[in-house]
Amino acid sequence: MNRWLLHLELLVARGHAARLVAFGLCAAVLAAWSWQATSAARNAAQTRATLQALANPDGRMRPSTNAERAAAFERLLGRGDELESYLGKVFAAARRHGVSLTVGEYRLANDNAGGFRRYHMVLPVKGSFGAIQAFSQQVLLDLPFAALEEIALKRASSEATQIDAKTRFVLFLHSTSAGGAAALPAVSGFGAAAVEKQ
Repeated sequence: MNRWLLHLELLVARGHAARLVAFGLCAAVLAAWSWQATSAARNAAQTRATLQALANPDGRMRPSTNAERAAAFERLLGRGDELESYLGKVFAAARRHGVSLTVGEYRLANDNAGGFRRYHMVLPVKGSFGAIQAFSQQVLLDLPFAALEEIALKRASSEATQIDAKTRFVLFLHSTSAGGAAALPAVSGFGAAAVEKQ
């Protein structure tokens, strides 16, 4: 170890510090590339294993069963007791993309036939078209069990850059989840106009 330190001190003393920095950066880039390649190979292997599990012995993909689709849907559902956290993510997405969101309407409905709950959110928002689009996409990325049911856009005039929009999101939740449905959080000044249960 002392020998390597001595070599480094000699290189720096001889004015080769720039070469050492360049060498260090190259080594870091190579290490990052190697890690990324290894990670990509591991993900590809996992994907191949999943596809092989779904394939027939002759290698053709077999159709998924209703039970498999139902199980996949069940795994994706959100939790009712995490509702406050989910709403916080919606409000954070609005702030992040510069969208004004003040008062919304909220309604919880049970889907007894499907065995899950729907949490409907009607959110009036205001911002540029790009900001509203980015906000909507962010909500769907952050909450994979959410759906954008409807969006209505209205502009005061053809020259206006700000758009008034009404977005309708639905969160699909486990029917067994309790709590979080009736009490909505006051997150950074955003409020709820109405909360109903069905």
